[in-house]
Amino acid sequence: MQKLSDDEAVAYFQSRPRLSQFSASVSDQSSVITSREVLLLVIAVAVVVVVVVVVVVVVVVVVVVVVVVVVVTRHSYRQVLLRHVLAKFCPSVSLSVSLSRPDRYEFKAR
Repeated sequence: MQKLSDDEAVAYFQSRPRLSQFSASVSDQSSVITSREVLLLVIAVAVVVVVVVVVVVVVVVVVVVVVVVVVVTRHSYRQVLLRHVLAKFCPSVSLSVSLSRPDRYEFKAR
């Protein structure tokens, strides 16, 4: 392995995609790590960042799932209860529910 000349390095850098150029220019790829402690600290910070991102993603997914389950269950439960009450006390009336608007009910005579 040998170090490239400045002209070769510039030519290589300019041949890379624009986003790759930006990423390389703002990263510390070529910086010297002064000690093992600094390296371990950088790794620890990276691990903490990854763990925090994963936890945030999991929390967001759980919240979305809970909201969807609550909304669907609430409407389904309400529909089942209404159907049961209608069948018990008003057998001549049926319940129709729109799939696009599950909060809207339409009652029809049988």
